[in-house]
This record gives sequence, C-alpha cells and structure tokens, in this order.
Amino acid sequence: MTRPTNHLARGLTLIELVISMSIVVIVLAGITGAVMLAGQAVEANIVSADQSTDTAFGLSELRDDLTLATAIDDLSETGVTLTVPDRTGDGTDDTVIYTWESSGATLTRILNAEPKSIIAEYVQAFTLTPSVTFTTADDSNEPDAPPDPSTWGYFETLAGSVCPSVNYEGYVESLQVTPEWFIDVDMPADVDEGDLLIAVVATPHFQNEDPPNDITPPPGEGWTLLDLGSEEYGNLSKEYMTVGVWWKNAGASEVSPQTFTWTGWGRLGMAWVMHITGHDDVTPIRTMTIASGQSSSPVSPGLVTTADNALVIRIGAFAQSDITYGDTGIGDETTILMSGVTGNISGGATYFTQDTIGSVVDKAFALTGTQEYRCLTMEIVPCGTPAETTPDDDGAGSAALAYLDFTEAKAPSDVKTLDIPVPTTVEGDLLIATLAVDGSESPAADAGWTEILNTNSSGKVSYAVWWKLAEASEPATYTFTWSGNEQAYGTMLRFEGHDPAAPIETSDVNTGKSFNPSVPAVTTMHDGALILRIGAFEDNSVTVGDSGMVGYDTIHMDFSAVSASGCSNGAAWTLQSLAGGTGSTQFVLNANKQFVTATILIAPAPREVM
Repeated sequence: MTRPTNHLARGLTLIELVISMSIVVIVLAGITGAVMLAGQAVEANIVSADQSTDTAFGLSELRDDLTLATAIDDLSETGVTLTVPDRTGDGTDDTVIYTWESSGATLTRILNAEPKSIIAEYVQAFTLTPSVTFTTADDSNEPDAPPDPSTWGYFETLAGSVCPSVNYEGYVESLQVTPEWFIDVDMPADVDEGDLLIAVVATPHFQNEDPPNDITPPPGEGWTLLDLGSEEYGNLSKEYMTVGVWWKNAGASEVSPQTFTWTGWGRLGMAWVMHITGHDDVTPIRTMTIASGQSSSPVSPGLVTTADNALVIRIGAFAQSDITYGDTGIGDETTILMSGVTGNISGGATYFTQDTIGSVVDKAFALTGTQEYRCLTMEIVPCGTPAETTPDDDGAGSAALAYLDFTEAKAPSDVKTLDIPVPTTVEGDLLIATLAVDGSESPAADAGWTEILNTNSSGKVSYAVWWKLAEASEPATYTFTWSGNEQAYGTMLRFEGHDPAAPIETSDVNTGKSFNPSVPAVTTMHDGALILRIGAFEDNSVTVGDSGMVGYDTIHMDFSAVSASGCSNGAAWTLQSLAGGTGSTQFVLNANKQFVTATILIAPAPREVM
C-alpha cells in the first residue's frame, strides 16, 4: 500500500518551526536537467538553536553540492560520492562524500581528506532519487548511463520528529450468529508491518455465569489487552454482556482470520478490527476512559488529549440490538460502524481528529431502547510523540506532585474500631485515610481529620474517607470507630507536592452493583493534578494487588478476610497533564457486588514565577 510520505526536517528556532521548501528548479549552464529539492510543510521537534542552525547550514551545503556536481562517482544505500568544481581554491575539482549508516544515525560530509562534518543528527531515512530516468541510446548490453547529478534530490527524516497526523484506514467486522465458543475475524486488507490494529469483541453471557470476563485473543499473535469487562445489572433481561478490547502493531505477515475464544456456554457475538496508521509505535494509546451502565443514550466519556493531531476513537458495546444500523447518533464525528446480531449483541464506533491538546467532551450513542452498555474513549497519538512526563517542578523548593506510599490495617473479625498506622511523614505531607466497613455504618475519625465522603451501598458496604496535613510530630496510629460489630479494611495514603492551602480540589462519589464499578468523572482547573480513584466493595471478590484500572498505577486492592464475608478496599492513581475533565473509569471485580467508588482530585503546589 502506497501512502504519502512525511518529509521532516529539523527546524531553526528554540521551540518549533514549520519547515516549508517549495519545489525549486534551477537551470544550470552546461548541465542539462535540474535539481529538485522536494519538501512538505511539517512540524519538527527542536533540540537547540545551535543544532538547528548547523543542520540548516549542512542541508544547504548538500543542496549546493547536488546542484554543482559534475559526476556521481559512487552511490549506495548508505551514501554518495560526488565530484564538484573547485571548492578549496587549488584549481582542481574536489571530492565530496556523504554517508549515512542506518536509521537513527548521523548524516556526515567529507570534503577531500578533511575530517567529517555533521550535516544532521538522528536521521531516520536518507534517500537520493533521480527526477528523470536515463537510459543508453542503443540496444547494447552496456549498463545505463549514470544520471546527471543535477537531477538528484534528497529526502531526510529526523528521529524525534512528530508525524503530522494519525489516520483511520478502515475496519473489518464479523458476526457470530449461531452459538459457539469462538468468533473468527479477518484482518483488514492492505495492512503493512507496523500498522496499528485495534480489536473489539463483544458477546453475551448469562446471569451469574462464572467467569464472565473470559474472552481470550489468539495466542502468539501479539495482542495487548486494553480493557476486558462485563456488564450485569439484572434489571432488563437474563442476558448480559462481556466486552474485550486489544491492540497490536501488525507483523510482517498477519494470520487471517484470527480466532477469539471464550468459555462457558456457547454464545453469539460480534467482533471488529480497526486499522490505523501514522501512530506512535511504542505507546500509541496514551489516554483511555470507560463508562458503563443502563441507558438508551449510553455515554462515551470525555478525556484530555496529550498530543496535537491525536486520533480519538469512541467504542460502544450494547447488550441488545436496539440500534439504528449504520448510525451511532454522534453526528459531528465520523461513524466507523453501528451493527450487531439481530435480537442480541451490538456495537458501534466513531472517530475524529483533535487538532490541539485539550479536553474531549462526553458524547452519547443513540439507541432505540434501554440496555446495558460499556463505552470506551481512547486517544491515539502521532508517531514520534514524546512519552508523557511528570509536569515540571517550577515551585521554588517544592517537590513534584506524587503518591509516595501507604499503610494498612485489617479487621478480619467483627469489631467496632480500627487503628491505622501512620506512614513515615515529613511535616506538610498530605495524608488520606480510607476505611471500608462491612454493612451499613457511618465511621468516625480521630480529631484533626477532614471528611471527604461517608456513605454506603444498599447496606452491604460502607466507605468513609478523610484527609489531613502531616504535622511535625505524628502519632503511631489513628483510631477510627463505628457503631456495629463489623469487619473492616483501612489504609492511609501519603502524597507530596500538593497545594498546602487547598490540597483537595474536588471529589465525587458513585454507588451501585456491578462486576465493573464505575468511578465518576470530575473536572480539574489545574495542569498537573493528581487523580486518585478509590473504592470499597462488598465481600472479597477482588484480585489482590490489581485494581484492573487501565492507565492507572494500583496503590492497593485487597480484602478484610479470606472468607466470603467482609469487605474490600482499592485505590489507584495517575497524573493529568492538563486542566479539564478526567473522564470516568472502572475497577474490575470477580463477581457482581455492591460498591462505593470515588474520584478525588489533588491540586499541585502553586508554581512561583521567577
């Protein structure tokens, strides 16, 4: 498959420069032909002004050498040797050698026997191509005559340069219309090695079928899991839904079709694979948010993009086929598909390009009936996009905002109090205490703590959270109490780099029952805020040490007791580089349980302007 090539060159300014070279034709006396220097307006990442200026000067030398060369003495994939008119003032022609060894190497120039000079560093590709094809005038077996060097141009790409855009290329869909334990889906046509493939598989499962989260990609094909979750609310029908999403960079040769499997009863299902190009091949999917529930207008949650010209894809899976085929209802975005198995599972997707870094708002799919849903929104960044880094620490003497460590305490038998150890602190550290208690309780904290939330879910599990700033001297433990005899699990989390005057910017809470408890979205007014996602869950149906939250670092995920009674408590965190909406996300449980979840935004310390 042939696509337009991005011609990228290192710029000339301290920040960014759009380089645009018009096609130039220079007619030379005594030489028939022309030199063609082709370029395209693109953005380039800059290392330094000196390096940028040196590169521009070097490329100018290359253009002059190509224009004035009288002969090509040697040409290979890694360089060219030219004869050029006298450059040194000794009255004789000179020899110029340009060499480039491999992707990421330096392009160098040698004039006669002088030391090498650097033309450009971190060159990913360098090619000399004739604009006119020359052949001999007769039918002899002599090789083609060397092309006039003045007809040659150059193309170079520098490592670290950002591609101008990410491109959606197409999709392939498969429907499983009879009950089976698998679904076969073809790979899209015209896929080249390194292209991005995103697979979505949705299938019903039956109430309390164990395990529900069981879709498996074909082994050995390199698929990386993005999300796998089940929706089982129990209000609409006896059939529920499991959805999986995976990604991979295509290999040199892709097996087609590929088979995704599941266990349990034979089921219907649908799958589709989307084809993307121009993406970053290391971490193409930088941001993803998830929402689930029951609705005729299921929301694909917003997010904050991390790169210019990012491709945003929305994916929705629905437990029934109450849809308008071919129409997602999201009118200002391009529909990829809206399809399904009649009377059963369905799904849809849209895409658009976000030109600049910023917030992506919530959007709702339009269904023709209320049903269980699971929606994802993802950001795919252009190739060469730098990895996300912790926001700069511009505050004088202050640490970057970060989670540090936590302590915990468990009550595996029925009690009315819990002593939670205090982490080793520095005065001013932010402490957040979380307490999950079995049943319906309203826990209380020792003096000095400020309450963030205190609620329960249907009387099955209670959750209370407080914060305080560490003092110069802290006790070994703090005591938390409640009225009944219940099991409990409490933790104390420590942070630094927060705003000491108002560390908790905002918070929100959610309750319900699910395999995948939704954690609510909030909005921050600060660049570099810390997003803390926490939750308390009925019984012990968690995977210890794994929140299941994509794109977040798990702090803890554990339970009060090994027995099925009791409660569980989880937490995960990440940094959000820019102000805006956080989007919602989800914990992953091993059973359909009552939950209380919350999102807490921690504001960074104010930055001083020096």
